[in-house]
Amino acid sequence: MKLVWNKGVAIVKSTPTPTPTPTPTPTPTPTSTSTVTVKPYSKYEQTKLKAYSLILSVGDEVSASNIQHLYFIGRGFPSETARIYQEQILVASKIFGTFFKKKEVVNVYMYSEFEENEIVNNVVLKSYLNELEPWIRGYKDGINTSIPMALVAQFSNNSGKPEGHTGVLASSKSDLKSMYFGSNRLMIHEYFHVIQDYHRQSKWGKTPTEDSFDILWPRTFREGSAETISLALVSPSPEKYLELHKGFIEFQRNSSPIYATLKDSDSVVEALRKLEKRSSYSQAGSPGYQLGSLLYEWVIAEFGFEAFRKIVENQNLADSFEENIRMSLGITVEQMYRGAAQHILDAFK
Repeated sequence: MKLVWNKGVAIVKSTPTPTPTPTPTPTPTPTSTSTVTVKPYSKYEQTKLKAYSLILSVGDEVSASNIQHLYFIGRGFPSETARIYQEQILVASKIFGTFFKKKEVVNVYMYSEFEENEIVNNVVLKSYLNELEPWIRGYKDGINTSIPMALVAQFSNNSGKPEGHTGVLASSKSDLKSMYFGSNRLMIHEYFHVIQDYHRQSKWGKTPTEDSFDILWPRTFREGSAETISLALVSPSPEKYLELHKGFIEFQRNSSPIYATLKDSDSVVEALRKLEKRSSYSQAGSPGYQLGSLLYEWVIAEFGFEAFRKIVENQNLADSFEENIRMSLGITVEQMYRGAAQHILDAFK
């Protein structure tokens, strides 16, 4: 509606009407209130919240402009989920943009079972087709519709030029409220792998085996640090951050026998060592994410976000994970594991 001002109309002020002198009211008698006791944060919670605060303090709109996002949203992808993921990406780009040396393109895919042709015809996405096909068929048959899947996560020149690619495959019948626990952080988790890959370009094509990959990027780092960052970025408040982490601990507690072995610092170090190579421990999946998340949460709280950034950026320079930690933190991997051990133990109390 457009406001139109009348011109040339005299405004007549009305004569003010005197108001009566107000009658004093008696002073109210104070009512007794019960004392509310606020439980202080434990050392474990303080460490978590320090890391959370440090992560969110990084970046701004200027760094966000370092990224050009190209969105590919399928007609079957749940619209509300797409909206939430896009909002998360806007927040994350302020931080992720600080990892890029110049403006880079990141392709963001949100596809459902109806976009199988788009996946097949995309030179980057089709390399994941063998993993995705069972899920696409399942979604079509109404199976596992509450579980979204990572669609792609890489920075590569597979499309003919260096670009980032991140995305999620979800059932057209799903929404975030009914999805698998933690699905709200999936897009940002996969996006952080783009950042990791950007800083290991000198190693592209030089890790042909699973073991050669894990020597440089053990699962606790590759997946665990992506969990650390994504859980922080999708949590709107410190309380929600603590709540989300607590939910993940309870959700994963019985998913691997390795959790039951965490009794003291030595057992934590042993567990982290065991998780370094997937070939030596077949159940490295869930605990690699969870224990790694706690590990890098402690690293950020203890050494600061810039020290964590060095670990990401030094991937190009180091010939092993051990060398990377020495270069980035000035300590050994063993010392890092022992330093974080109590924080990890406290998470499972």
